[in-house]
Amino acid sequence: MKCYKCSSRMTRKALDGVLVDSCPTCEGIWLDGGELEMLKNGARKTTEEILLQARSEISREKRRLVTAHEMCPRCQQDKLHEKIVAGTALDTCASCGGLYFDWSELSKVLQRSETRGFSALIAKIRALL
Repeated sequence: MKCYKCSSRMTRKALDGVLVDSCPTCEGIWLDGGELEMLKNGARKTTEEILLQARSEISREKRRLVTAHEMCPRCQQDKLHEKIVAGTALDTCASCGGLYFDWSELSKVLQRSETRGFSALIAKIRALL
């Protein structure tokens, strides 16, 4: 998958038991729909589940003939829309529920998980989709 911001090839890595796409150039992070909640709740996947997910994503991407830069990097069905939620600019896809975070945004959002405002933040993000 190519990075939404800089078009570099993103790499997959496990982050607390969740497969995320990370840009080695601009340090952006892509989370598929539901993965932010998994990170917050500690719903970790096994190594085998992560490998199966990675293989599935690679297979899907190989079948894609063209990747449009301004479209959602995962589903290519819709443009991402920037929404400001709790002072954090989030790029969201209404079609697949994916979220793109610039290099420091994910840590800011996850820090909110330490407060009771995290559930409200998740609800606001989902309402935007």
